[in-house]
Amino acid sequence: HNLHFDKKELLDRLIDEAHTEIWVSGYRLILTKDLVEGLYRALKRGVSVRFLVCPPWETAHELVYSSDLESSLDNYIYIMRVLSSFEATDTTGVVEVHFSKKPLFNDTYLVDDKIVTSPYMHNKDLTHGVITAKDFFTYELDKEYRLYQLIKDEYEAVWADCEDTLDQDAARVIIGELDARSLDCTYRDKVGIFLEHIEHRPGI
Repeated sequence: HNLHFDKKELLDRLIDEAHTEIWVSGYRLILTKDLVEGLYRALKRGVSVRFLVCPPWETAHELVYSSDLESSLDNYIYIMRVLSSFEATDTTGVVEVHFSKKPLFNDTYLVDDKIVTSPYMHNKDLTHGVITAKDFFTYELDKEYRLYQLIKDEYEAVWADCEDTLDQDAARVIIGELDARSLDCTYRDKVGIFLEHIEHRPGI
């Protein structure tokens, strides 16, 4: 069936079965951080991975998640550290990151010919407090669903519109600089290191 209540379990399985490509979109990448070992194995198998994110230094991110921007950035750093920890070869997949200034559909993934997405919710559970992405019900969409094509087209449109990009080589440089300054690196310093190495393509 196409309705799930354990998004991580579904994505773990799909990522381990991936052959060609994985797309990720989101803000804080909390769930993605928990999926990073599977993404690493997929890259080693030759699967390419795209990240479309609205980063914490952008106004759209701050408007949604203003309380803990550094935790969001630290999730990015953790994921980048794992996924850039091996040398790319002709048989490994490629990591690409596009940074969007626009609000995004949250925690949506494409794995080969499947899209995994959830409704965007701000409700609270009386027992556990704020509901997070892992608590939402999740749709697994096949190509024949109209919603599949709508989401895929939206992802591609926002991806193409991004002026700021990052590749694996630049990610390794960022991680190296962050490690060299680990003892005195503030949130603003971390953002500055990112912005220094992100490729900016104005006017796209």
